[in-house]
Amino acid sequence: MFTQFTPALPKFYTDVPTMEQGFKELCKQFVKMVCYSDELAKAINENTEQIDGLRVKFQEFMDGHFDEFYEKQIKQWIEDNFTDIMKAILNHGVFFGLTDDGYFCANVVWQLTVYFDTIADYSSDDYGRLVLNY
Repeated sequence: MFTQFTPALPKFYTDVPTMEQGFKELCKQFVKMVCYSDELAKAINENTEQIDGLRVKFQEFMDGHFDEFYEKQIKQWIEDNFTDIMKAILNHGVFFGLTDDGYFCANVVWQLTVYFDTIADYSSDDYGRLVLNY
């Protein structure tokens, strides 16, 4: 039978359930299984509908809507962080002048570490050009 416990032998045969009581208990267990199956089927159907909806949306993304989605995301990020970006850019400055010896000089104010270098590859067309590395 569908019970969780081991059946015990009754002390008196008067305690033995009748055939109708046994059949009634079987019917109760059957109704429980039917209700469980119905609820499980409802949950599976809802999940299937949601999965189908996600498939449609993903197919739209694959058909070229990725660009629009990411464009909106990037635009929103720039709008949120624009003031910080401008502060970082405007904190750098270059001031030109002459030294006491008469040489031209540039005073650079950077928050980044910037190195001035020249291209030393003789075979390059850019040989001798000034390069800023940061």
